[in-house]
Amino acid sequence: MRSLKAISPLVAVILLIAFTLIVAGILAGWATQFATIQTEVLEKCTNARLVILDARLSGSTLTLVLNNQGSVDLDFVVLLTYPSSTHDPPIEQYSDDSYNVTAGEIRTFALSSVEDDLEMVTISSKVCPGITTRIQKAYIKGL
Repeated sequence: MRSLKAISPLVAVILLIAFTLIVAGILAGWATQFATIQTEVLEKCTNARLVILDARLSGSTLTLVLNNQGSVDLDFVVLLTYPSSTHDPPIEQYSDDSYNVTAGEIRTFALSSVEDDLEMVTISSKVCPGITTRIQKAYIKGL
């Protein structure tokens, strides 16, 4: 019968410690990079603020006047919400385009093919998560 030899307990402990240190080093590098990126985004977006100054529906064109009151250029998307009474289920429709307002700028945008039963308009930043502004049907002129 052949005799099989195992590694000594001392070598096994050294290999386990080495493996643990390698995994810890990889995780520490990843965590540091992740935290740095998140901190940069938070610092950048702390001074972000977008305000809807005017919303007007004329025919099927929705005109939005937006003011970027922050110190960060913002790219954003527009979400149009329609009620469930005319659409089953309620429709939330993103505009196909991406819009940009530079820091301190007031810009006017026109969205076409908007239905007159629009319930709410939501504007969300693509750059800064959490920077969102909404306007309800009651405040949109022409509805």
